[in-house]
Amino acid sequence: MANNAIFARLANLWTGFVSLWVSDVEKAHPEIAYQNAIASMIEKYTQLKAATGAIIARRQEITARLDSACRYADLLDKGAVKLTDAGSAGIFSDITYLNTRKVIFSFSDT
Repeated sequence: MANNAIFARLANLWTGFVSLWVSDVEKAHPEIAYQNAIASMIEKYTQLKAATGAIIARRQEITARLDSACRYADLLDKGAVKLTDAGSAGIFSDITYLNTRKVIFSFSDT
């Protein structure tokens, strides 16, 4: 156990020396630090843009499914579709139609 503590301290000492050397290099050449910061921010922006695109695509998919469900509920309400046809709705694994014009949908994972 004592050996692990010694190696941990030596690793911390080495890391400290390396960070001091890097900070001295950055002081001598500040454009390196600026360039690294800019590259880091560009990478984060790219990741954020990809994540935002995925969220927007998912929102559009869910909105389309909700609109389809509302249209199906209207058809149920008008009697154009029988409740026994609920299994043919495609994207829904279960549909429960209540008399109060509320429809409870259980979406399948597919």
